[in-house]
Amino acid sequence: PAGNRSLETEVWHITLDKQVVYVSELGSDQYDGTRDRPFQSLTRALEEAIQSGRVLIHCTYGWYEMDKTISPARSLTIVGGFDPVSWRPGLQPTVIDTSPHFRKNQALIRITSGKVRLEAIEIKDSRNICSELILISGGSLSLKNVKINRSNRGGAAFGLRLNAGKRTITNSVFSADKSSGGILLGVYGGKLTVTGSELAGPSKGDDFTILHLEGNSESKISGTRITTGNGKNIHGVVLKNSSLSLIKSSIQAGRGEGRIAAVNLDNAYR
Repeated sequence: PAGNRSLETEVWHITLDKQVVYVSELGSDQYDGTRDRPFQSLTRALEEAIQSGRVLIHCTYGWYEMDKTISPARSLTIVGGFDPVSWRPGLQPTVIDTSPHFRKNQALIRITSGKVRLEAIEIKDSRNICSELILISGGSLSLKNVKINRSNRGGAAFGLRLNAGKRTITNSVFSADKSSGGILLGVYGGKLTVTGSELAGPSKGDDFTILHLEGNSESKISGTRITTGNGKNIHGVVLKNSSLSLIKSSIQAGRGEGRIAAVNLDNAYR
């Protein structure tokens, strides 16, 4: 009949990623940083996040070299390890490294304010030119499933240094390979919480400390293994005027020439 008409209804599901900037090695810095048109460099993604006020960056797995220090002046989250096609979490890491143009004796990542979170990322300085891989002088930093590698002689004096603020480390790995002089994880103020992680010393090195706590800092470590590695004058944990709470964690001394100490206390509370 003329009065009976069937109506067909189509339902569209639209996702608006207004808070996300996308980065992929398959992208281009001439794109707009969306999921379908991601940027290629992390540098360009950081610029867009700061300019637009977006607070989340998603990176596909791959290698991202930085020409200058990553220094977000506000809260920001960077999550890596995504597949470049499906944008689902993959099995390969997102690596942040220094480029040939990176200025010497600067921190690769510097936190001064805001809440910064890094997840599923590996941070390294393959050119051995950084003063610190991560430097925190304010704000807070949360690391989850992050790997920090302070490698080779003459590289960063610190893997991560905390002067003030808060730092939370979960399910992450800090390691040093064939390191001479320096500190893997240094705390000189503020509060540190480490859960379910591993802090590993060099396979061969000298005059190196895995965890150094000083300056009335407070640290709580649970479910974590600390190993000094092997070498000469290696310390697992050094405490000076600081407090450390160890819960279901272990500190193991390695082997080598000279002094290798699991714990060195100086006016500290443990």
